Amino acid sequence: MIYKNSEKEKNTSGKPGRSNRLMSLRIILIPFLICTILSLLLFYSYSEGKGLVVIIFSIFTSVLFLLYRKIEKEVDKTYERGAEGEEKVFKYLKDVLPSEYYILNDIKIPNMERANIDHIVIGPTGIFIIETKNYSGKVTILDGKVYVRGKPYPKDIIKQVWHQTSSLKDFLKRVTRGIPIKIHPVIVFSKAYVTNPGKISGVLIIPLPFLKKNLLLKQSSTILADDLCRRLFENLKRYTNQPLN
Repeated sequence: MIYKNSEKEKNTSGKPGRSNRLMSLRIILIPFLICTILSLLLFYSYSEGKGLVVIIFSIFTSVLFLLYRKIEKEVDKTYERGAEGEEKVFKYLKDVLPSEYYILNDIKIPNMERANIDHIVIGPTGIFIIETKNYSGKVTILDGKVYVRGKPYPKDIIKQVWHQTSSLKDFLKRVTRGIPIKIHPVIVFSKAYVTNPGKISGVLIIPLPFLKKNLLLKQSSTILADDLCRRLFENLKRYTNQPLN
């Protein structure tokens, strides 16, 4: 189904990658502020004629600044990569999904303790939580674990996604008014080649080109009516792009 961009925008909410970029900025600003304060103290000590203090402060500030530059580069690279992946997935979703599907980005619902949900898709085939990973290389599922370029993924992303799924399910109970709705957790690799797409503990792990097929596939005998999809979307969109904790 083809529809205008203005109609697409009505069914979307939130800026993808926003939390990643804000987190990067926060981490970078903290050492920057420390360096600034130390520089002011250095200037004050110099004006007071405290030579030894000036020397110690000069060395300490220089070392701290070098560490800051190293942290800045690594942090910026990590969070920027995450933000770019989320933007890529959002563009893909807008391009491939029919008009009856709703897309939310960067969602932080009140009962979720930490982190955020990268994307939520709501449509006739169900509700999907999408966690985006923007890695290159080869991804493999082996013995219930995810391997990226031959190494185990450093975080328990399955547990993370199920935590998000559980939080969203509890939050939506009051909106669905008793209608049983299953939430489908998905981890999508926006760049990597997934050698054997499949599920770990009920979480679907796929490359980006597989996403459309799985979102449009009928997941159960229950088809969500458009008025319910719209109601869910309206209740959730106020929680997109929330301030970081």
